[in-house]
Amino acid sequence: SVAEVRALFDGNRAAVLNWLEGATEKELSIDLKEATHGFALDPVDAMFKLAWHEAWHFGQVATLRKAMGLPPVM
Repeated sequence: SVAEVRALFDGNRAAVLNWLEGATEKELSIDLKEATHGFALDPVDAMFKLAWHEAWHFGQVATLRKAMGLPPVM
């Protein structure tokens, strides 16, 4: 259900932000290139890409809403 997906999304997002807020400089500098097959260089790069990913999908939803004649969410 939408509520279940939203709860999982919110829980995972909170866990990531909690980790990020408490991460040390050393933890933020971990090399992730091999583990992510080149997707992210380090945790900071991964966070930027996660934010971009959310924005990308928000734009897709906004485009669909507009095409369906629905009002904008924001």
